Amino acid sequence: MTTPNDIDVMLHYHVSPRPHDRVHAPAVQEAINMFVKNGMLRPSKDNRDSGFCVTTKGQVWIDMLLATPFPVERFVDPRTLKGESE
Repeated sequence: MTTPNDIDVMLHYHVSPRPHDRVHAPAVQEAINMFVKNGMLRPSKDNRDSGFCVTTKGQVWIDMLLATPFPVERFVDPRTLKGESE
């Protein structure tokens, strides 16, 4: 399961290989380590200090997140569970 922090870290490296603003925070380090271990981030060749780049696997995950639709509201009759679209 991922956290909002994990998503923030991945989106940061999606737009920039520069070190994350909170790169020394334990939660950010844990997220980076998790993504590297799972092949979703790799160290940046341009910035070896602490920058990372998103891999193809990471890009696919970002694409999945961006393709997630907003929730919709649906009204149903609690007695029959039939709703407005039926």
